[in-house]
Amino acid sequence: MKKLLLSFLLFIPIPPAYSLTLSQLISESRALSLDNDSSGSSRYRFSDSQITQWINDAQRVSVLSTRPILRHYTFELALNTTYYSLPSDFLQLYRARIKNQRLDELSILALDKKGDKWEETTGQPTNYFVDFTSRTKIGMYPWPADSSSTGTVTVDYFSQAIDLSSAGDVPYNSITEMYPYHYALSYYAAARMCALDARTDLAAFYLQSFNQALQKMSEEAKSRPSYSPNLSPGPR
Repeated sequence: MKKLLLSFLLFIPIPPAYSLTLSQLISESRALSLDNDSSGSSRYRFSDSQITQWINDAQRVSVLSTRPILRHYTFELALNTTYYSLPSDFLQLYRARIKNQRLDELSILALDKKGDKWEETTGQPTNYFVDFTSRTKIGMYPWPADSSSTGTVTVDYFSQAIDLSSAGDVPYNSITEMYPYHYALSYYAAARMCALDARTDLAAFYLQSFNQALQKMSEEAKSRPSYSPNLSPGPR
């Protein structure tokens, strides 16, 4: 058992202080899962496209679990308009503001308790809501009916990460503070590769290592002691 554990530890990369590209992550995944040909003919069991898919799966899982990417987006209120589109990379709303005032969130259930005609209420918006039948839009309550109740709304939201496709693509939208977590994506891909090769012990070890990285990422994202990605502007 000690020899097996030692052999596992030999595969653990030191978290880099620099970014890893998709091409480097694919190579690292192959090294971890021993997906190589001893004859030197470069014949692999798994294709680059397969490994890319698993790396992107890992990035999606990590973003959904930790919410590490925070962005902002602005839009102008329009007269007699309740709903406004959110960016295509929208994942979850963090906060919304208008005229330096915070808009508090209300659920559809809470709005329904205001009466059957709450959707007809007009005035300066004091609340926002996200209708779960259309998560790509944000609603204003009340909605603006004259120029005095319009203005610019700023939305801070947790963003999805762009899928990797080209060899030089960098994970997590190239955010510098995410560099130390790039290596974890290769753990997930290697776990999938080892599982398909019936090397279950090695697959379990890599998956555990990936989950440990997610836990650390989540702690950093929530407490922000040394982790503060700059808010990057969303599409206008």
